[in-house]
Amino acid sequence: DLYETLQISLQQEKAIRDQLVQNERLAVMGRLLATVSHELNNPLQAIQNALFLLKEETNFSTQGKQDLEIVLAESERMASMIERLRATYRPIQVEDFIQTQINNIIEDVYALISTHLRHNQIIFEFHPDPSLPSIPALADQIRQVVLNLLMNAVESMTTGGKLTVGTSFLHDSNEILFTVSDTGKGIAPDLLPNIFEAFVTNKQRGTGLGLTISYDIVMKHNGRITAENCSTGGAMFSVWLPTYNG
Repeated sequence: DLYETLQISLQQEKAIRDQLVQNERLAVMGRLLATVSHELNNPLQAIQNALFLLKEETNFSTQGKQDLEIVLAESERMASMIERLRATYRPIQVEDFIQTQINNIIEDVYALISTHLRHNQIIFEFHPDPSLPSIPALADQIRQVVLNLLMNAVESMTTGGKLTVGTSFLHDSNEILFTVSDTGKGIAPDLLPNIFEAFVTNKQRGTGLGLTISYDIVMKHNGRITAENCSTGGAMFSVWLPTYNG
């Protein structure tokens, strides 16, 4: 009994130590991303201003105008991405949290990606808990977590499949739980232990920051997030969020 108790204590200590290391890595990455996004914002605004002035010119060819519209659209997309990064790592106050209904956020994100799902022949199933309570949250950031998890699932299903999302209220712990599972190829065993660390990815495109940012947002909400491979194939991400400010 003493040996088993000691083993459990050692495992708990290791888990806490690993969590502290992960939190420190996220803090460093957060400071880096906040600095980089701030520094990128100023020259990007100058570029956008110049592009808007160019748009007023009348001596462009038809192809030139089309190319300019593409550059403008991409610069606006970059500006939006930088703003999301700045918002994610901006210092927050307790009053920034508002009562948020996760079921509504999931439905909003589904409406956003529904065309993409149909194009990729992916069936979407949502099993919401109708009695799910609202939680104090930064709604835009939770929406970013949901979008990241759903798009990761979609990208893992290259030949079609099924994306399943569910929510439930856990009365005993006073938390809500939402899960995202897919029928894709799953997470490579060597990546799974470090899946939430920055730049860890097996995708040909992408930086591997989506899950890291999602992890950081969930931690900011005093929640938890886990990843696992399903026995039937594919992967499942689970997110627990408290129904109270902690």
